[in-house]
Amino acid sequence: MKFLGLSRVRANKFDHDCDWAIRNWQFTSRLICSRRIKGGVIPTVVAVFPVALAIWVVRGNWTSVPYYDEWWTPGRQIVSYFEGTLRFADLFQQHNESRPLFPNLCYLLMAVVTGRWDVKHAMVLMLVLACLGSILLLVLLRRTTALSLRRRLWAWALLNVILFCPRDYENFLWGTMLFPLIPGVVLLVALVINSSELSLRWKVLANSALAFVATYSFANGMLLWALAAPIVPEQKLVGKQNLSAIQARWYAFYAFCAIASIAFYFHHYIHPVQHPQFTTSFADTLPLLRFLLSWVGSLFAVAGADPLFFGCFFLGIFAALAIAAIRVGRRQSRYRSFYPWFAIAIYALMSGAITASGRLHFGLGSASAPRYAVIVVFFYVGLAGLAASLSDVWIIARHRIEPRLVFASGLIVGLFTAGWLSSLSTELARVSVIREDRKDLALAVQWIPAIPDNPDLGLALVPPSAVAQEAVALTKYDALRPRLIPQSLAAVVFEGPAEENPSISTLESAWFNGDHRLFLTGKAWLPYRNARADCVVVGYTNSDGRLTPFTVFQPTYKRQRLKGQFDIKRLPPNGFAASIDPANLPTGTLTLRAWAVDMRANRALPMGGAVSVDNEPVQRN
Repeated sequence: MKFLGLSRVRANKFDHDCDWAIRNWQFTSRLICSRRIKGGVIPTVVAVFPVALAIWVVRGNWTSVPYYDEWWTPGRQIVSYFEGTLRFADLFQQHNESRPLFPNLCYLLMAVVTGRWDVKHAMVLMLVLACLGSILLLVLLRRTTALSLRRRLWAWALLNVILFCPRDYENFLWGTMLFPLIPGVVLLVALVINSSELSLRWKVLANSALAFVATYSFANGMLLWALAAPIVPEQKLVGKQNLSAIQARWYAFYAFCAIASIAFYFHHYIHPVQHPQFTTSFADTLPLLRFLLSWVGSLFAVAGADPLFFGCFFLGIFAALAIAAIRVGRRQSRYRSFYPWFAIAIYALMSGAITASGRLHFGLGSASAPRYAVIVVFFYVGLAGLAASLSDVWIIARHRIEPRLVFASGLIVGLFTAGWLSSLSTELARVSVIREDRKDLALAVQWIPAIPDNPDLGLALVPPSAVAQEAVALTKYDALRPRLIPQSLAAVVFEGPAEENPSISTLESAWFNGDHRLFLTGKAWLPYRNARADCVVVGYTNSDGRLTPFTVFQPTYKRQRLKGQFDIKRLPPNGFAASIDPANLPTGTLTLRAWAVDMRANRALPMGGAVSVDNEPVQRN
């Protein structure tokens, strides 16, 4: 009887659980199948897709090695911090025309918290800032339009497609691009504050702080003192013809903060010697305009297409929408709906004009440099937001949409989509090359104790001696990522492998091509791991039999720079091919020997084979 009672209780519990599951499934299915949810799911997925794609690309291609200007800023400040010599004034130190106080503070804070300098942290911070910008754009759409949820989500999806465009993938892989990204996101914060019903006092205080942050992050951040000027809440203007004395004092305080901030910025300012003076000649008006138009069109990396075409086309669209918005604003007093999008686009255009004036003498080709995409995207964000606000006006007024407008809209969307997809294909190939170069640079940095004059250190685009100096200084505090190899491993590769080496790893051939690149082939295998070696170190033997390492590389065929250089089908499937810069090789006949290195275990296995090459002096014209 006790057993039957227990079974009955279990059966009742099972029936109750089944009823609960069925009820919840019915509720969930009705929720999923409802028109409102179905109408919101698809645009939300589309809106999140470019964000997820950008994160995936960055995550798959990032490398923990400083690049280019990072070795100077924030590299020197971080070295000074670990050495205990950092001064607060060092954080204001010029970086080109900018005084990146707040980016330096971010870098320094991350180094203090983690105990190391890993540029991946800056990349993560950039992605977080971009995601914050995306959320702020959704808030602006809600405050400047009366679009339905579904339409608002579609507009947000378009803005995300722009904000996380493929042209920015390269910039997300370079921590220094945090500098120009901060003012753009800060402007979005200021515009959200201006579109709120906060009192003028709080708007002045908040936007003063935001404009100060932008000013001391990147040079064009000074534009925010004008573009983010506080706006009196709309409800406060009802029944008032003039600003009160209190409001006037708050505006005077804001102006004082702007003047003081900008004046302090230019205190002891020195124009960078490596950059030309700003162009102010009237004769350069046409080249400046061409530079600006190419700068605007540079967001689309389309093979064979002149960015000047895209710049003219989309700037013309913006001008047409601006005229329409001004007319609607005069007729319906709806300027506040268009103001944020105008401010965003004008911020980008003014930044482009300043860039054109300062970089014109570098040539018109520099206008389409990928690094400018961080700022250019805000022009297209403003353009798309302005179009969304105008469409909201037309929907509310129930205007009849003419066929010409439908055709023009389709043409614009089609051209933008074609440019975006072409740019995606181009940039995915480009970031794979960037990843290879950064991996080569990281490997060269790791092997500084053994090969301090490695030409691959030049991939950092700063003098190799500066890279070696900063890397060694940071290694004393175990603060550099990637870490340098231990001295014990560096000492091993200075010993020449035995002449009769039974190793299955061999250096098989070496020769110079017509461009005086040294090509190497062979096989580097770790038998105890049954896998390729992590890297190969090659050196030349001296008269005393010791080995002088001159290069290190990853043993593989899958390299962009090797395409078309080797007949892969004739090489062993587990082998390697490498193209080496021989700048640190002495001239004359050299005997090359190699090591297969296991970086995880800090082991170097001697490779069989000794190859002789003749390094003749290069004839330079």
